[in-house]
Amino acid sequence: MRNRLKKYLLVIALFIPQAIIACDISSAFKPSEFSDRCQRLIDYCQNAYIARLAKHPELEKKISEVSKDWIDFYLSHGNRNVQPPNMSIISPEIWDRNLKSLGVKINDFIRKEIDLKSFQNLILEISLFKSEEKLTKLFSIFKASESSEKDITKIEDYDSWLETRIIQPSRMISEYEYELSDDFVSDLDIIVKDYIESVERFKKIATDPNKSTAAKQSLFNMINKSIDQTLNNWETRFYYK
Repeated sequence: MRNRLKKYLLVIALFIPQAIIACDISSAFKPSEFSDRCQRLIDYCQNAYIARLAKHPELEKKISEVSKDWIDFYLSHGNRNVQPPNMSIISPEIWDRNLKSLGVKINDFIRKEIDLKSFQNLILEISLFKSEEKLTKLFSIFKASESSEKDITKIEDYDSWLETRIIQPSRMISEYEYELSDDFVSDLDIIVKDYIESVERFKKIATDPNKSTAAKQSLFNMINKSIDQTLNNWETRFYYK
């Protein structure tokens, strides 16, 4: 009976966003308290994860803490109508979509054991809400990267271009190192190194008088397309798009 009730409450939280209670969204909203609330949910999740690995006798209690805290969190902030004011940098559409997706991930975590990578991804998402300043800076860097010049005849310094285009976003993302999965951190380093090498090769071609501007631009477009795909993956994961 108790398990059925928990599942029922989770369904309400996940699929009836219009039934949200806006208990935390008011003129008295305090970002620091919201950050603390996010950290509390993270702590509950981490305690439950460790308890499950250790087959702790109080595992059920720790899972229940996650369930109750998430339901309360979702009912307070689960859609655009009750989106925390300090998270307004995230578009309402993305907030709606990603909070529902996060709910599914937490529900999976509550019901069964998940691998470390999935758990780290779960913790990362909640951690994004803890610092408006940090997320705002990351979004600004994403925007600058997207606005980078694409016409090779207008680029004077490819090193500076690459810094804005991919190195700065990578550096900012790496500040979430404690929440990122090990393979993501490893991939991050490899990806940036590959782009640095690609641009170094292109710089030699760019000065080749035997290559037409059109041919050089075509090659540069291929590099940009690859960077766009990488950025899109990062921007989706970090609630930018």
